[in-house]
Amino acid sequence: MYRYIFPATITDGTSTTWVSFFDDQANILLEGMGADELQSIYSDPDKGGQEAYEGFFAKAQYTEWVFTCKVKQETHQEETRIKTSIQSLHPMDYAKEGRSLLTAILAM
Repeated sequence: MYRYIFPATITDGTSTTWVSFFDDQANILLEGMGADELQSIYSDPDKGGQEAYEGFFAKAQYTEWVFTCKVKQETHQEETRIKTSIQSLHPMDYAKEGRSLLTAILAM
């Protein structure tokens, strides 16, 4: 059974960061395409092969999501690193986010 684990960069208006996607979150990002299905597409030229495989990742690029991230600091061989992994994600809902920001502004 194949499972997802891959690095990606995410960007907002302030910065860019590297994050790790794991199976549950990657399934959401890739619109329910399981790792087993994607592997079978990659290895079968009749299903599109590598071009179709890369197309699923290309389709996810430059899309807008709301992420909940887990950030931790690790030290390995006296080198400190910050590791960020995606805990949950959902598509951007502009109306909901706008209301949330307005509520926060009014609370000030």
